[in-house]
Amino acid sequence: MLDGDEQAWRELIHRYGPSVRRCITAVTSRFRGVVSSDDEEEIFSTFCLRLLQNDRSKLAAFDAGRGASLGTWLGMVAIQTAYDLLRQRRREKNRDHRAPLEALVAGGPDPFDLYLHRERQDLARRLLDR
Repeated sequence: MLDGDEQAWRELIHRYGPSVRRCITAVTSRFRGVVSSDDEEEIFSTFCLRLLQNDRSKLAAFDAGRGASLGTWLGMVAIQTAYDLLRQRRREKNRDHRAPLEALVAGGPDPFDLYLHRERQDLARRLLDR
């Protein structure tokens, strides 16, 4: 796999793909109504990309000497990927809710800028009075 052998990649997906998908489903099942099967597919695709990106550095990081099997390790990576994607979605969703409010207040001058301008005028007036 580390050398970019396509057959090795196919074998990995064939052998561990179902258990990786079960790990993803275990995470997303806690968020039913929010996460669809399309989202689960996106998580699986992101998981695959994580394994391949940066010249397969994630795959190279696997160390069987640490006591975990390859299947267990892949499951942990899949779970982390699922939670990362769900956190990212939550941040994007929260950002989208703020956008309409920002549009409402953006129509007039910024209250802070108005206050700062008034403070500067008062300070200039007091200095000129001296």
